[in-house]
Amino acid sequence: MGHRAYMKPEALPEYFAKLANFDGSLQTKLALKFVLLTFVRTGELRGARWPELNLGKAEWRIPAERMKMKESISCLYQNRRVATLRELQALTGGARIRLSESGPDLAA
Repeated sequence: MGHRAYMKPEALPEYFAKLANFDGSLQTKLALKFVLLTFVRTGELRGARWPELNLGKAEWRIPAERMKMKESISCLYQNRRVATLRELQALTGGARIRLSESGPDLAA
């Protein structure tokens, strides 16, 4: 299997400008923003559960079973990333993570 395409750093300003004008679901917009701010794999975000996120400590503990290398990881985030998560949490009610208004619930 070859490497997948990736976004080069010089393309980020244009990406964020286009994302700012994206007229789709706000939840999808926030998820796309979070992925680019954190560089997590989309599967890790899709599998995320609110109990894994400690927004007060700006920390996300991703369990080993969802990680590619099967080792748990703890990610610490700065204010911009936490603000994005708080906005997503407000939209989802904090009970279930949803990346779009019409998409499936991602937490049981």
